[in-house]
Amino acid sequence: MKIVVFGPDKRTGAVHDGNVVDLSYACAKYLREQEGEPSPLQTAEALVPSNLARLIEGGPRALEHAQKALGYLFAEAQNKLGPHGETLVYPEANVRIHAPRPDNARIACAGGNFADHAAAMAVKMRGRPYEGDAYQEIRKAGFWGFWKLAREIVGRDGELVYPERCSVWTTRARSRSCSASVAST
Repeated sequence: MKIVVFGPDKRTGAVHDGNVVDLSYACAKYLREQEGEPSPLQTAEALVPSNLARLIEGGPRALEHAQKALGYLFAEAQNKLGPHGETLVYPEANVRIHAPRPDNARIACAGGNFADHAAAMAVKMRGRPYEGDAYQEIRKAGFWGFWKLAREIVGRDGELVYPERCSVWTTRARSRSCSASVAST
């Protein structure tokens, strides 16, 4: 199951056959129609939260309920509407996919993974070719890293805004859209 954050409310969903399915609403549909739950939206929000951070906190139990809801929705359900008429399934091309990042989260990056970048920056700053083994130099420096902050992470169709202090090469790319995937964020 590929989890995504989508739409203006940044709800959690899953990609299924070219569509994005709202997981919490799908769970509510399952609870109402299969288990007779009198408060399906509230119960679904507790079991399969619409917020990514809370879904992650739900762990395997939340994923099991989401999987069960998806199975029901696409194999047994009479329609694709939530218990109160909510839209559950959206064509993927019609929704905005956001970066898969919980609110206010930071990503810790290991500096040792960026030896080539460090070497290129050294060349740029010194104005001469880099001499030596960048990977060995990075390892000698000890453990180091940096944080990626929310403003530096964009979703699949997001636009990356470069700061004014960037070089001419980077400035030319400023107006281009950037694609980001789960693997690169």
